[in-house]
Amino acid sequence: MNLYKYHNTCLFTVIYPGCEPYLPRFFKSVSEQTRDEFDLLILNDGLENPMQHIPVREKRLTLIPVSGTIAKVREEGIRILDNSDYETVIFADADDFMSANRVEASMLALEYADIYANDVSTVDEQDNEIDSLLFSGRLGDECIIETSFITDKNILGLGNTAIRKDALIAMKIPKDTIAVDWYFFTHLLLSGRSALFRNDSTTLYRQHEANTAGLGRITPERFRHALKVQLQHAESLSGFSDVYIQRLDKLLALKKYLESEANLQRYLEHLKQNLPASLFWWEEVKTLDSPEIDLI
Repeated sequence: MNLYKYHNTCLFTVIYPGCEPYLPRFFKSVSEQTRDEFDLLILNDGLENPMQHIPVREKRLTLIPVSGTIAKVREEGIRILDNSDYETVIFADADDFMSANRVEASMLALEYADIYANDVSTVDEQDNEIDSLLFSGRLGDECIIETSFITDKNILGLGNTAIRKDALIAMKIPKDTIAVDWYFFTHLLLSGRSALFRNDSTTLYRQHEANTAGLGRITPERFRHALKVQLQHAESLSGFSDVYIQRLDKLLALKKYLESEANLQRYLEHLKQNLPASLFWWEEVKTLDSPEIDLI
């Protein structure tokens, strides 16, 4: 599909049934950006009458109907972007919203790296801030994100990143992948792309039950989900790097150890005592050789 572009920068998101309550705040943050030179590319994954939820924004909106799993919809979006003439792509989640300078900060940061990740603050269903600037509290104002950093956790999401289009890679994403963003950006870093974190703009990351990766307290249910994601991630990448073969072996050993309910409770207690208050995505899973875990 050929996109007719008006600007060199594209803001990309996906809308879907269930996101309707969040769209007014999302589009308000889009309209408040300090830099206005960007197009909107929106994939519609089954939302009926989408234009009643999308404010008319001049003539630079492209709306494309899609269907499939979360992974396959994002794969299609990346393919469309890869075939486009844009120079810069800014990813956004339609159930979140953005600081007013996010587009501007992304354009500036991408002069220095292939991928830019901005900071994240959590908000509740009513847009009230819960925790602010979660990543820079541990990373500082700016840092380079290496592949090794995101082997066992992630801060690169499809709601807080931007990328130079010439660094984009269209790729097949397994259809049932849960952590699509983690899979996608890991491939990019393994392929030699550079990533820069800065806290000069913010994604307001909404905490609700539909979130794939929350940043709140650890519960047994949340931990089991995170372990499932970690196992899936390591297995899907084991054919690309020996690091993930070793990671998968350690995660399988952890899964076996936690088959005992008593072991699970002891493990979770160690996590609660030793993990930082502000977690990166999927960071609650620690293998048995991690310094935070001293059980066997």
